[in-house]
Amino acid sequence: MEQPQRTIETVVENRILDSDIGYTLIDQDEKVIIDGNYNVKKGDWMILEAYESSNNLAYMMLQDQTVTIQTETNTDTYLRHSRD
Repeated sequence: MEQPQRTIETVVENRILDSDIGYTLIDQDEKVIIDGNYNVKKGDWMILEAYESSNNLAYMMLQDQTVTIQTETNTDTYLRHSRD
């Protein structure tokens, strides 16, 4: 029986990103990644790289696959509710 096609969506929430840090998505060859489809191999990686490495977010590919990169900007605000 053929396995169904599965997708995983990763959302980097803007509340954890600092707009002053200047993030760039790069691959293991230090090439800048822009929106589009990429064929990646098991062991490839991408980093959402910041000016300071302590703010980097990394993604390791666990299998050969096609990855779609789509950048969106959201200017909505978040409300934090506390429980009393």
